[in-house]
Amino acid sequence: MKLFRLCLSLCLLAIIACKQEHKAVPVTLSPDYEKGVSFLNSRHDSAYYYLNKAATESKDSLQIAQAYNVMAVIQAREGDYYGGQEDLLTSIKYLHAEREDDQYCLVADYNVLGSTSLNQKNYDAAIDYYDQALHLAKDERSKAVALNNKAVAFQKKGQYAQAAAIYESIMRQSKREKKEYARVLCNLATVRWLQDSNYRAAPDLLMALQIRKKEKD
Repeated sequence: MKLFRLCLSLCLLAIIACKQEHKAVPVTLSPDYEKGVSFLNSRHDSAYYYLNKAATESKDSLQIAQAYNVMAVIQAREGDYYGGQEDLLTSIKYLHAEREDDQYCLVADYNVLGSTSLNQKNYDAAIDYYDQALHLAKDERSKAVALNNKAVAFQKKGQYAQAAAIYESIMRQSKREKKEYARVLCNLATVRWLQDSNYRAAPDLLMALQIRKKEKD
């Protein structure tokens, strides 16, 4: 059980802010935005302050959307899911689905909207948001993240067969991405154990944990 809890803490959702989704987005980042991001993993209050300042003062719609997306991630980490959703919906208002550069941030917005809905146990809404992310996702990694998160929503909803089918489809495509493979392997082992308490999940959980440690994830 201790192993199960440890592995579970390393699995489940994958959340990626739109600042990381597409390395080639041609946006000149403001000093306030960069300063906010630098505080992202240490001082949430400072990060939010500078990101909000960047969003308020920037004239670049994509940078404004990016700032609101990262602010939403901060709020979600702090448990303010409603506030996070408001920032995500604001982010979406600045984006255009027909613009390729904007699509990457939209994918991130819909993924985080799905995650905030999931944390509020609104599973159907979460699945709908993940489907919207999948509709816009262009690269295989973005698709895998959205699919993984959709499977988690089915898992949380108690629809284990649907979750397992999605995890299995991702497994076949993610062997080269070791971190993603480990996450999905862990999630698949978990859902199989939830389907059948006699299922021996420990070998797969240990393998997933070893991969994550090796990859320093």
